[in-house]
Amino acid sequence: MILQELKKIWTPMRIVLLIVISILLYRSSLSPIVKRFEVGDGVDAFQEKLCISREWMMEYGATIESEEFTDIENRYHEIIAEIEKSMVQKKAFVECDVKNYKEFLEYQTNVLNGKEGFDYHKYKEMDETLFADTPYSSIYLQEYEKMMMDYEMASEGCYNVLPDEVIIYSTDLLRYMSLWCLIVVLMVASPVMVNDVASNMNREQYSSKIGRKIYKIQYFCTIFSVLLVEVVVIAFGMAEWETTNAMDFGKVGLASFMYHIKPTLHITYAEVFGLFMVIMGLMGIGVGSMAFCLSSCSNNMITMLMKVTPLAVVAGAYILSLENVFYENNRLYGFVHISGIEIISAIIIFVAGIIFNIVRYKRIGARH
Repeated sequence: MILQELKKIWTPMRIVLLIVISILLYRSSLSPIVKRFEVGDGVDAFQEKLCISREWMMEYGATIESEEFTDIENRYHEIIAEIEKSMVQKKAFVECDVKNYKEFLEYQTNVLNGKEGFDYHKYKEMDETLFADTPYSSIYLQEYEKMMMDYEMASEGCYNVLPDEVIIYSTDLLRYMSLWCLIVVLMVASPVMVNDVASNMNREQYSSKIGRKIYKIQYFCTIFSVLLVEVVVIAFGMAEWETTNAMDFGKVGLASFMYHIKPTLHITYAEVFGLFMVIMGLMGIGVGSMAFCLSSCSNNMITMLMKVTPLAVVAGAYILSLENVFYENNRLYGFVHISGIEIISAIIIFVAGIIFNIVRYKRIGARH
């Protein structure tokens, strides 16, 4: 019985469609985010920020205390001194009477603004040779200085080393994974019952007490299949995310001095992923349960689609509202100001899906 119901769900055509849809969704949404972490040929501000953040985290741990920040400032001045030491040995700097890094930045500003008396070719020569004998770059110094400014402007208690881009890219990835889960869940759960209803098979089955139990079997086979596709999506998505090395920040708290929005929960970066997996699981079961119930109330595929479409829209809107998840600028939190509202909403969807099917099952029993 169970195997027969699973065969109804896992038809060859549906498996092919799930694979094709999954490839398209990965290529269009997840892949661009993962590639953002790849090291390119040129110098990239985001890569430099990641590099500096990892250096600080290895040196000082997940948070930067005030005395540690003093060390960071001293290190910055040491880097500048190292660069200035090499400047006085280079011809272009001597010819332009540029004796330190501050004067170089002033020369750069004057050249780029087209001020008379400043030679662009000399500037390019200085720019190309400034970091030639050092492991640094102008972007590295800019990001280093910006991170120090962010720390000085940070709110009390927000001293964790977690780049804002990592937070943003991570929540985007998790939302796209959730949308991917939603689509495959609807593809698995929606057509399960409508074929039995259209062929009047369910009337024959539900005419006896024993036959009515098949609704339970069909439901649990559907939920098993829903969880299976979600596990596959999550496993694949996390395997790809692991290649970015972003989980190096796993033990870092969300209250970062590089992200000037306060978190609503005192959790770590890794725990965000754990809680989001819970959200995806609860949402998948809830939406899958509702789609299954609506399918059992539909006489044909068109009717089923008309009923399931509003469900898909509401679930999709919920997933999109998870932007800035667990931060005060999250839309759901901004609406109700309840910490953890993102998880509470998923629980509501989960419970609603279970209730839908309990009510449906009781109506079947009362009718027959």
